[in-house]
Amino acid sequence: GQKVAIVGGGNTAIDAARTAIRLGAGEVTIVYRRSREEMPASDEEIEQAELEGVKIHFLAAPVKLTAQNGRVAAMECIRMTLGEPDSSGRRRPEPIEGSEFTTGVDTVIAAIGQTIDTSGLPQDGQLELDRRGYIIAKDKTRQTSLEGVFAGGDCVSGPATAVEAVAAGRRATLSINQYLTGQPIAPVAEPFTITKGELDEIDITDYKDVARIPRMEMPVLDQEERKGNFTETELGFSEEVAKREAERCLACGCLDVFECELRKLATEYGVSGNRYAGHKRHLPIREDDHPYIISDPNKCILCGRCVRICTEVQGVGALGFV
Repeated sequence: GQKVAIVGGGNTAIDAARTAIRLGAGEVTIVYRRSREEMPASDEEIEQAELEGVKIHFLAAPVKLTAQNGRVAAMECIRMTLGEPDSSGRRRPEPIEGSEFTTGVDTVIAAIGQTIDTSGLPQDGQLELDRRGYIIAKDKTRQTSLEGVFAGGDCVSGPATAVEAVAAGRRATLSINQYLTGQPIAPVAEPFTITKGELDEIDITDYKDVARIPRMEMPVLDQEERKGNFTETELGFSEEVAKREAERCLACGCLDVFECELRKLATEYGVSGNRYAGHKRHLPIREDDHPYIISDPNKCILCGRCVRICTEVQGVGALGFV
């Protein structure tokens, strides 16, 4: 159609709106019942949609569609205000009496959520579903109430990411292997992992000597050039800019994470990653003593390997425990 309305505020609503622009719609409007702050779509997607000419009616919800000659011709909406938080943690939208308004449309797309199609599932109650209609599965094994049936992904969690679905599938395959080989179905130990914490928990002094380089802005296709086609909007970096972006990497993770013997042992023995409370000492990092070795005493775990190499291989007693 030429006047398209999309109801919803997630990334699917944004996708539908931007697609309508590319298919030749003259006017595209998103109707969302909460404010911009509560909108679940990513900020970047919202900004790009607005750049392409998509209009967004915040704090509005549809109440009635009007048809003419067998097609939708108008959509009546009501303005909303935000009340107390609901079960999702977001403030509940409440209608404002007498604030109805009508907008002309010839196409309406609902993007307000999704449910699973249970028509292909057993209907005798053996497969338990939750109150939302999603399959109930144990978190660590993906085992359902029906013997030999395992589940994961959106049909269990609801709308989530592909990465989470892949992770659930991996857990399920481990359990399926146990089931088919006659083993007890039990969670497989998760690999030991420890991080420096969330971004706001990291001690900024760890990076006091690192130069601050701002992120390069991705060049994008001009607004007018996006209409009527599905050409990629992000044009990509030049080789020079890509290298400059790569230089911003702090390399803060362990490069040996998948082959680390210490991690394997920590997993095997169930080591806890609890942190010690109190002040953290910052010892100087020595980078100039050797062209291929960096000495960072802040990461020392007292394994003694450096002492043994120094004494047994080099024959020099320069290192030791104090």
